Amino acid sequence: MKRLINILFAALAAVAVLASCSKYDDTELRNDLAGLTDRIDNLEDIIAGIQSDIETLSEIAGKIEAQVTVDDVIDNGGGSYTILFSDGTEVNLTCGKDGGKGEQGPQGDQGPQGDDGVTPPGLIIIDQWGTLYWGYVDENGDEQLLRDADGNSIPAATVTPLLRINPDTGMWEISTNGGQWYEELNMSALGGDSHFFKGVDVYATGIYINLANNNSIYLPSTAVNEMFIFVSDEYSNKELVENYGSIERLEEIVLPYGGTDEIRYVKVGSGEVSFAKPDGWSVSLSDMTDTTAYVYDPSFYAIAVGTVRITAPVEANPIADTTGKITAIQTYNTTGKTFVNSINVRVDADAVIEKPTVEFTAVALSGEYFGTLESTNANYRFALGDGNGITYNIDLYADVWDGGETIGIPAGEYTLSAEEDKLGTISAVNSNYFNETEGTYGATFTTATLTVASSGSQYEITLVAEIDGTVHTVIYYGNVSLTDSSVTPPPAGFESDVDVNPTAVYVAWNHQHGVKGNLYNFNYEINGFNNGGYNAYLNVVAEIDENGNPLAGTYTISSTSGPNTVLIGDGTYAGYTDENDTQHVAPLVSGTVEISTSGVTLNAVTENGVNVTATYSGDVSFDASEERFLRPTTTVTGDVNVTYNGAVYGYINVYEDIFNLSITPGWDTELYRQSDGPCVNIDLVAAGLSIENGINGTYTCANTGAEGTFYSGSVYYDGSSYDLSGATYYSRENNAITNTHASIVSGTVEITSNDYASDGYGGYAGTFTINLQGVDAQGHAINVTYENIKLTAYDYGSPYYNF
Repeated sequence: MKRLINILFAALAAVAVLASCSKYDDTELRNDLAGLTDRIDNLEDIIAGIQSDIETLSEIAGKIEAQVTVDDVIDNGGGSYTILFSDGTEVNLTCGKDGGKGEQGPQGDQGPQGDDGVTPPGLIIIDQWGTLYWGYVDENGDEQLLRDADGNSIPAATVTPLLRINPDTGMWEISTNGGQWYEELNMSALGGDSHFFKGVDVYATGIYINLANNNSIYLPSTAVNEMFIFVSDEYSNKELVENYGSIERLEEIVLPYGGTDEIRYVKVGSGEVSFAKPDGWSVSLSDMTDTTAYVYDPSFYAIAVGTVRITAPVEANPIADTTGKITAIQTYNTTGKTFVNSINVRVDADAVIEKPTVEFTAVALSGEYFGTLESTNANYRFALGDGNGITYNIDLYADVWDGGETIGIPAGEYTLSAEEDKLGTISAVNSNYFNETEGTYGATFTTATLTVASSGSQYEITLVAEIDGTVHTVIYYGNVSLTDSSVTPPPAGFESDVDVNPTAVYVAWNHQHGVKGNLYNFNYEINGFNNGGYNAYLNVVAEIDENGNPLAGTYTISSTSGPNTVLIGDGTYAGYTDENDTQHVAPLVSGTVEISTSGVTLNAVTENGVNVTATYSGDVSFDASEERFLRPTTTVTGDVNVTYNGAVYGYINVYEDIFNLSITPGWDTELYRQSDGPCVNIDLVAAGLSIENGINGTYTCANTGAEGTFYSGSVYYDGSSYDLSGATYYSRENNAITNTHASIVSGTVEITSNDYASDGYGGYAGTFTINLQGVDAQGHAINVTYENIKLTAYDYGSPYYNF
């Protein structure tokens, strides 16, 4: 699959189309174009400038492919820029205003040379798997590759097209073979501003070279690739994020023996960071402050602010270094490159660690009292703030409140703890700081002490907390009245044990990702609405019999998916509809249900400890002909052995639980249709389940969900389209899906790729060889091999299956 790289050479408004080499044999038109030769002769310097611009663009394409970065941009004035690259080279650009397309008309008497210009030709560059090629836009608005006489694509980084203007037509002509022959572009060359370039925009993370056709080229800056810098505390998080690249860096840290300080950093990208340090020193990213702010600039880099904890050696350490450098080493995930940045450190016995301070008076306090419902000690959660974007959230554990109807906060002193549910402490897990003005969202406390004093209904509360290396002193004077969330009463109708007394049971298959290997997801409704207003709903995970019904047996209510389970969650609960037609819901959290096609018996318990029972005798079957029901089926009549090495529509959709691999033959540019050939769908359980790691390896068909396996397949086919799950094979013929398909129930698939890497657009891509050696539901061998096919991986960041 190819993608137009939209940061390079997008087509001008006038469509540029390759045409055959020819001259117009039209006398009237030739008369109209009389004098063109003289005009073109007068524009030789401008044409040469455009040719030079194209050479510059070719050079820039080469730097993009070589991942060269920009050290600096010098504005020379008058629309002239010099760009300095990390490889020691430079290019010069001359920029002009937007150019307009010249109009062709009858040539009048030759007058004085005016402001005639030249409109640059509408070339584009097409990115095919990391290699840039010259291209153009056809009459249908589709991007096409520019090809040489042998039909080969023309690399933009190594071949520079030669341009000239046809003196008979005023149209551009182009040569891609060093001037041996030219082809005409269906585009007037006369008129316009005569410049490819319109300007240069400089950002912290890179530059955009703006083209006259209102598109642009992006190159990352060398500063970005330093990735990790140490900064002082004088900047707000917002300043650090917005001005990354121009912020003054911290050059040295001086600590007393054994002293510890929190030093802020700014980091670009998601690469792993490690540290090299002198003997006796310790350094780590703070586990409590980590990332506090993000911004995405036009180059799509994520910039984060956090803290590094640095501790000097103790004086008694005889081999410790008192001076040296701490170096941050970060590997940039998308390219594998490693970047470093250092800070000097030294020990001074008289050094004092000074922390910047913030004093804040809170005007509002609100929160909830949870009691001991979910903890051994009573839990108080409240916020101190100004009601205008600044909030300190406190998660406190203290004695049970017994001070009357208005719930306050027990007097005392509370210290920060990494543990939850510890008497007399503030939990570091859930206590944090928000400041919308400076762009801080959820910064945790490094240290904290809360002092609470009260007199009647009046409180004096003082919080002293270190946040991102700054000591905050927060004071609140006033009333405290927390919301009582300590008791969760049972829903109406569930104050005591319930018998549903059902009159019917309904079964439906959950067709949205409702089959995973040999497990199916069903929804049971045990309906007793007309016999007291009660229903029970069950989210059932089951294997199926030959008729598509859940296997008869005992099913256990559980939080873990597996055979013969009822999943705890939104789909498993008891409901009661009162006289006002209002339904009250009680989640079911334990118990069992006996399931068969002739009845259901439920014995369950709600989260409030109420027993819910139901017994039903009668037909409880599922119509497997409805709702596009998938099952292991095959229509092949013998073994399948196919190899395919053409273009494909291929995707690797990365979810939290599987890699969904989908491959169908690609687009036939000669016949303007999708190609014929083999198609497969495979749900892989890959080691690590990470888009960066990819899917190389050998996988075995199994339904355990273990790493290194893939799920067996199921198919639904309605004569024109498929629903698929797991490992399935089907085919295309005559530009349509056929009735040839097979569910894979055993076997292996081997996947290899040597060039899998980021595609620069948020996904990953590579060239793959895939060898499926499977067996279908009737014992046929299904062997499908794809050789050197292009696949792109996208990260969806959510579960694929709903059970």
